[in-house]
Order: sequence, then C-alpha cells, then structure tokens
Amino acid sequence: MGAFLKVDQISKRFGGFYAVNGLSFELKQGEILGLVGPNGSGKTTCINVLSGIYAADGGTVEFDGKMIHTMPSYKISNIGINRTYQIPKCFHSLTVKENIDVALAHAKHKPQVDPVEFLELQGIMGRNAGTLNTAQQKTLDLARALATGPKLLLVDELAAGLNPEETESMTTKLLHLSEQGVSIIVVEHLLSFVHALTKRVIVMNAGKQIFEGDLESASKDPLVNQVYLGGDAV
Repeated sequence: MGAFLKVDQISKRFGGFYAVNGLSFELKQGEILGLVGPNGSGKTTCINVLSGIYAADGGTVEFDGKMIHTMPSYKISNIGINRTYQIPKCFHSLTVKENIDVALAHAKHKPQVDPVEFLELQGIMGRNAGTLNTAQQKTLDLARALATGPKLLLVDELAAGLNPEETESMTTKLLHLSEQGVSIIVVEHLLSFVHALTKRVIVMNAGKQIFEGDLESASKDPLVNQVYLGGDAV
C-alpha cells in the first residue's frame, strides 16, 4: 500500500527561528508513527502544521491525494485529519455529552467507532468537562477527535498524566483504531508507550529529523545519544 500522507521538506518559522526545518516523511494507511525528541525539537509544531493550526512556510503536505499545506484547520478536519492536544481543548462549561455532540454535529465522516462506548465515557456523560481530572479530559479530547471520523489521528502527549493501567488501555484502543485503517502520529515522551504502539519512530532535534527507524536502532545511534546525553528522555 502506498503512502497515505506525504510530508515533503516542510518548514515553519517564527521570526528568524525555524521550529521545523525541512522535515520529510511518509505514512501509510493504518500505520502508526512515533514522533519523538526533546522539548523544543519541533514535534508539536509539526502536527500543528499538519492539522492546519499553522500554515507551513515551505514544503508541501499531501494527504489522501490532496495537497493540504495551505488549507485552514476546519477544511483539514473535514477531509479527515483530527488531533488531540497536550492541554485538552474541551469546552469546560459544557457537559461531556455536549462536547461530543458538538463534534458529531460538525463531522463530515462517520466515526469508525462509537467514541462514548469505545472510550468508556458512559458514567460521566452528564458532568461538565471543567470538573474532570486530567486523564478524563484527555480521554474526552480524544473522543471529540474520534467523533469526526478521522482517517489520520494526531495525538500529542496523550499518555502524560495517565497511570499505567490507563496507559495500557489507551495503547489497546489506539492499536484497534490502526487495525480499522486509521493512520496515527504519536508525539510522546513516554517511550514505553511509543514502543507498545509502533517500531517506527522519527527523532527530531532543533526542528530537524536526525533519525528514522526503530527504537532499538535509535538507542544505538551516535547522534541520538549525543542529543539525549545517554538518557532516555526521547
């Protein structure tokens, strides 16, 4: 199966600072890719570009045969890309049900799963999102994204704040989505979470890709080790 997403030499700068500088990669339908690197390496900026939050300053992004690097975020959502955020973007004054209903009302694609049942949110549907703990808000953020029926799901630090049991459950759910044909890009610091999801990672540093391959090979790569000083913070 050919590439579903083609990212070619994208760049994003803020003034004279390049947050992403010449990043290229491809992703197949149903594939999971880990995007890892130290804080400030450009991971979140990359998915901000892919989701239309930022317009790319250079390069191209092709998704499912369409060039999307100049599209606004709502059009990108409409063609099948959605995401979660490091800090969940729920409507705090609305209930969990109302948050999901808003996403469903604007969806252009049928969800691959029922987000409420899939993420086991039945017991908190009547609660205001602002009363939820971090793990619950992250789960709601994911539910809102899934309600739009994404073909490509971008998840940003989804495991942060989850306990081991919640992390294992989330791993199982993301793998199930992949089996349903949803492509997934995972931005994450927790390497055990990434390793459980995929063997393929891109390591970024200072806006550039410095490695692409499996985690075991990354741990032996001299440049990756130099960036992380022998630590495990990738």
